[in-house]
Amino acid sequence: MSDRTFVSVAAAGIFGCFLMADNPLFALPEPVRSAAAADTGLPLAPRTLEAARVQASETLAMFLRHAVGPDGRAAEGAALQVALPAEDGPGLQVVLVSDVRVDNIQFSGVVEGRPGRVSFDPSHIRDWIWRGEDGRLYGSYIARASLPSFHPSAAAALGATLSEDPVPAVWR
Repeated sequence: MSDRTFVSVAAAGIFGCFLMADNPLFALPEPVRSAAAADTGLPLAPRTLEAARVQASETLAMFLRHAVGPDGRAAEGAALQVALPAEDGPGLQVVLVSDVRVDNIQFSGVVEGRPGRVSFDPSHIRDWIWRGEDGRLYGSYIARASLPSFHPSAAAALGATLSEDPVPAVWR
């Protein structure tokens, strides 16, 4: 698999698709998968995952203020990582939800590969992602936290897609 292909696969992982922990491209020095990390599919220690989720949660209101218009629809380039019941068994699966809509405190959106819209409440949100005008990804706290776990060349390629600061300067 080329680095370019891996970046595509890794980017899919950022957005909630499951990545295989035994993939040699990850070259993990120790087993870091845990029950807490299982729903993201990324090889994160529980404390690292929780810290990333806390950071995402602390900035979620700012993201919603800037990404969701008065009509309740999120702008192009906005997405949420959401923990939903797994389709193929027990537990949760974190998926990328695009075409986000907010109605009061109820959220809905589209998950690629699933028919129709899915509904969820804010407690299901794990992370937010915003593609800025500069083409870089903002938010993406879980992906940022996972970079040290990736193979160095994959981490560099994936890191190049992320903004330096997770929150756009114009939002502050």
